[in-house]
Amino acid sequence: MEVIDGRLILGGVEASALAEEFGTPLFVMEESEVRARARRLKKAFANRSVKLFYAGKANPNLRLWELIGSEGFGIDCCSAGEVYLALRAGFSPDRISFTGTGLSAEEMRYLASTGVAVNLDATSQVEMYGRVAPGRAIGIRINPMVGTGSHLSCTTGGSHSKLGIPIDYARQASEAAARAGLTLRGLHVHTGSGGLDAAVMLGTARTLFELAEQFADTLEVLDLGGGLGVPHEPEDRPFDLETYARGVLALVNHWNGSHARPLEVFLEPGQYLTCEAGWMLTRVVIVKPTPEGRVFAILDSNFNHYLGTALYKSYHEFHAVSRMGAPRTRSYELVGNLCNTGDTFASDRLMPELAEGDLLGMVNAGAYGLSRSSNYNSRPIPAEVLVSEGQAKLIRRRQTYEDLLLWQE
Repeated sequence: MEVIDGRLILGGVEASALAEEFGTPLFVMEESEVRARARRLKKAFANRSVKLFYAGKANPNLRLWELIGSEGFGIDCCSAGEVYLALRAGFSPDRISFTGTGLSAEEMRYLASTGVAVNLDATSQVEMYGRVAPGRAIGIRINPMVGTGSHLSCTTGGSHSKLGIPIDYARQASEAAARAGLTLRGLHVHTGSGGLDAAVMLGTARTLFELAEQFADTLEVLDLGGGLGVPHEPEDRPFDLETYARGVLALVNHWNGSHARPLEVFLEPGQYLTCEAGWMLTRVVIVKPTPEGRVFAILDSNFNHYLGTALYKSYHEFHAVSRMGAPRTRSYELVGNLCNTGDTFASDRLMPELAEGDLLGMVNAGAYGLSRSSNYNSRPIPAEVLVSEGQAKLIRRRQTYEDLLLWQE
């Protein structure tokens, strides 16, 4: 972003012009920021044994996936539907990393038909996959019984988590795979999303490398998952990518220098690539003061478009695009237009004096926004544009009222 003469510029395009052309609410992705993040990751993990995959669930837009793929990344998928989309986006099966939970036999048959390698997260799932696709190689997702994440609901390791095979049961899962006629090819771990502590994530990596010693005769892949976070709160410090990368590469080089069977290491960053590249533009529809002194600024967006602020109380900075540079002098409740009191973006947020029709921009909106969108209250889902070098390209059209009928009888 740039601010030039009081105007917010995204990817070389004035934000207010984007709002006028495409309407609001509007998601805006800055191509240059996505590519810069991809290249920083490639530079940090410059090792032929390390492969990078974008966690597609963070933003499942095929044009965005193609952009990231052009930087040499694969796609990390967690459902059969995501695999279908990844194949449609042009990713070959060997560039798709799949880790799922609660898979049905039908989903397993589809996955087996694609040739995509899978990581399974329960012993019964291993047994089922052996019946559906005997003779295949698989990975298993391990729960190291510790977790990290920006919120409890984003923490996917530990005793509270449904995800992964508890590390103490890894041997039983391996034996179940052998009985089912499957080869254990990989171990996977992912303990949470949005982590900012590189030391904690390195500790998890060391745990997985230690566990790998028990299965060194068949292993080909150690998948360290994703979870690399970005700052949201004003006091947050950025994730120390360089420290994490040095630690991971030291583990990779030590293993490959001391074992006859080398390992590939997969990494699956999601929000690290796209969160800070994205904005949501939204207009103030109503300014509603109360006798107690609170002032509600009701926006034309809601938690259908960005669920994190309501569900996880995630913090996002807001800029008054119509009043860039104006002093922040008044506290507002920035809320959505759904019929729910919990439809809140920010509480007691200091902003410039707002008026109805003002354009606002929410930062860090490039991950887990439209990927969690819904039609609650029968409201259409917004458009998404990609901006680069002064040009804007529509990459997801705005839903119409007619679109709401598509799944109706």
